[in-house]
Amino acid sequence: MTTEFRPRHDSGPVAIGPPFVRIRLTRSAASPDCALERTGQLTPYLAETVVEDALHCGGGTRLEVTLGSDSGADCVALRKRLAPLRKRGIRVVYRRRRDMARDLARPDRARLSAPAGAAAEG
Repeated sequence: MTTEFRPRHDSGPVAIGPPFVRIRLTRSAASPDCALERTGQLTPYLAETVVEDALHCGGGTRLEVTLGSDSGADCVALRKRLAPLRKRGIRVVYRRRRDMARDLARPDRARLSAPAGAAAEG
């Protein structure tokens, strides 16, 4: 006799590895068009890189963190890691987005955006 295992319900895709995150740093509200963006899986290396970027930008910087809805405990750990930035005058804003993994399913990348009409240096 062969026994076949069938799950009671399909819970959808299971997240494997760290959740995806999008980070956007802007130096001040006066120049929101110029920003540094990083996307990728939330690894310890990416978290440390974001902290270094934010500290380099200094006080008055806004750090926007968008996490996938599957981030759970990783989100708590990231909040603890970024908490000291507030003491340096860096505002940290958190958001959740359901479809992050689909939108960001590509290797880590950093992009510097400049105001419209500005020439990009190569």
